[in-house]
Amino acid sequence: MPLLEYLSVRTLRLALVAVTIIAFAMILRNGFVSLDDDYLIYRNPAVQSMTPANVGHVFTSYDPQLYIPLTFVSYQLTAVLFGMQPVWFHLGNLLLHMGSALLVFSIVTKLSGKRSIGFFTALLFAIHPLQTEAVAWAAARKDVLSGFFFLLSMHFYLRFREREDVSRLWISVAVFALGLFSKVSIIVLPFILLLIDWLQRRRFSREVFVEKIPYLILCILFGIIAVIGKSRVLASSSALFSALLPLKSIAFYLVKLALPFGLSVIYPQEPTLASTLPWIAAGGIVLLATVSIAIVSRMTGRARLFAFGLLWHLVLLVPSFSTYWKNGFFYFASDRYAYLACVGIFLVVASLLDRLDLWSQTRKFAMEFGTILGALFAIALIPLTIAQSRVWHDSAALYSNVIRNYPESAMAHNNLGMELDRSGKSEEAMAQFRRANALAPGNSLALFNIAAVEGKSGNIPEAVATYERIIAILGPQELTMANELKRFFWLAAKFETLGKPEDALALLPKIVSLAPQFPDAHGELGLLLDRLGKHDEAIPEFRKAAALGSRDPRVYAQIGIAASAEGNFPEAKRMFQHVLALDPGNSDAEEYLKEIERRGG
Repeated sequence: MPLLEYLSVRTLRLALVAVTIIAFAMILRNGFVSLDDDYLIYRNPAVQSMTPANVGHVFTSYDPQLYIPLTFVSYQLTAVLFGMQPVWFHLGNLLLHMGSALLVFSIVTKLSGKRSIGFFTALLFAIHPLQTEAVAWAAARKDVLSGFFFLLSMHFYLRFREREDVSRLWISVAVFALGLFSKVSIIVLPFILLLIDWLQRRRFSREVFVEKIPYLILCILFGIIAVIGKSRVLASSSALFSALLPLKSIAFYLVKLALPFGLSVIYPQEPTLASTLPWIAAGGIVLLATVSIAIVSRMTGRARLFAFGLLWHLVLLVPSFSTYWKNGFFYFASDRYAYLACVGIFLVVASLLDRLDLWSQTRKFAMEFGTILGALFAIALIPLTIAQSRVWHDSAALYSNVIRNYPESAMAHNNLGMELDRSGKSEEAMAQFRRANALAPGNSLALFNIAAVEGKSGNIPEAVATYERIIAILGPQELTMANELKRFFWLAAKFETLGKPEDALALLPKIVSLAPQFPDAHGELGLLLDRLGKHDEAIPEFRKAAALGSRDPRVYAQIGIAASAEGNFPEAKRMFQHVLALDPGNSDAEEYLKEIERRGG
C-alpha cells in the first residue's frame, strides 16, 4: 500500500466518495419498508411537521424503547424541506455514511501514521455489504447519525491531543452529546478514547482521567435514560441467553465480514442451546484470543494497532448485547449493530495488507501484493453491496429475502403475509400466516392476522374462535412496544361490533396490567368504560393516560368534560387547550372553550 502514500489526501477522499456512491446509489430508488419505517416516519405525526409541540414531544418521549430525539428532528427537517418522499430520507442516510467514511479515513490515518492504512480501512467501511442495513433502511437513521457524531467527536479529540487545545476537547464533548441524543449505543466512546491514549503510548496520569470526566457524566445521564427506556420492554431473554448469545454474535459478525453472503434483516434464534453451542465456542475463542493479544501487546509494546482494532470491535459491540428479544422472538444479531464495530476489524485487515506490501518490497517484487489484494477484495464487495441494496427496495422484497435465507423465521412469514394481504392476495397471505403460526404457535402475531383475514372473508365464528385463542396466550412478550397495542385495541373494538362488550371489558384491563406504562392502554380502557356508561371508572384511566404523556386528544377531552361538569373550569380550560394543541381546529374543543369563557372560567 505504500503506493497510496503518493496520492494526495484530496484524491483519496474523492475516491472514497465516488465508490460509496457507486455502492449505494441504488438505495435512492427504494421506498419505505413496513418494518419500523411506518411508526417511526411515514405514519408518525410527530415527524411530519416541525412544530414546537412536535419538537417538544420527541425530546420528552421514547421511540418507544430508545431515546432518539435528534434522529426524529432530522426526520422533521427532511419532511419540512423535501416532504415525505423516501428518496430524501435515503439520501440523508447516504450523506451521513459518506461523511463517516471520510472521518474514518482521517482518524485511522492519524492513529496509524499511514495514509494507506487509513484509506483501506475507510474504503472497506464505506462499501462493505454488512453496512447496507444501516444505510439503506430509513429507520436506521439513528445508527448512521449517531455513528457520524461518534466519529466526529473522536476527530476533535485527536485534534485536541495534537495541540492540547481545550476548546477542541469541549467541542468533542458537545458532539458526543449530539450523538447520544441520536442513539445511546455510542455510550462506549470514553473507553475508545482511553484505548487511543494507550495506542499513542500516553501515560495514564490523573490528567488523562480528568479530561474524560465530561464524557463520563454524559454516559451516566444517558445511561439512566436508556435504562428507563429499556424497562418499558416488558420481556427479555433468559439470563442464560443474555450471557451466552453475545459470544455467538461476536463470531457471527466476523464470519459475515469475511463472507458477506446470506445477509438478512432478521436472524432468528431458537431459544435452545443445542444448535448454538458451536457458535458460542467460536465466539469464546475469539474473545480469549483478543484479550490474549491485548495483554501480550501491553507487555511487549508490539502489535498495538492490531490489538487496538480487535478491542475496538469488541467494545463497540457491547451496547448491542442486551438486544435479543422483540415481538416474542430471539434474534442473535442485526447487521446495523456492527456499523461502527467493523471499523476495528477493517483496521486490522488494512494493517495486515500494509505488512504484506512491506514484505513485497523487501523481496523486491515488482508489485505490492497487499494493495492488489485489498483492491480486488473491494472490487468484489461492490456488486454484493449493490445486490443487497436491492433487497431493501420494498417490504415484500425484504421479507422474501429473509425467508430465502432463514425459512424458519416466523416473523418474516407473518410480515410477508401482511404485504400480500394489503395487495389483495388473501389466500397467499393466509398461507404465510398459517406457516408463521406453525413455526411459532405460542406467539399471537400470526393469529391476529389469521383472524383479520377470516373476519374480512365473512367467517365470523372462525375469527371469534381465533381471537379467543389469542386471549388465552397473551403474555408480556406480546407487548414490547406501544405500537403493538393497536392489535389488541382492534380486538376489543371487534368484540364490541360483535355485540360482546363484556369480552372487550375483560380484555382491556388485562392489557393495562401487562402494559401499565403505555398511556394508550389506559386511554382505550377509559374510552370503553365511558361508552359502557361507567364514567366514574373511566376518568381515573384517562388521568393515568394523561400523566403518562398520552397523545390522544380524546383523553384530554374526556377529562375536560368531567372537570367542566364538576365546575372546575381552570382544569377544563387546560384540557381543551391541550386538545387543540394535539388536534388544531377541533370544533368540539373550541365550542367547550367558548362555553367556559361565557361562564367566566
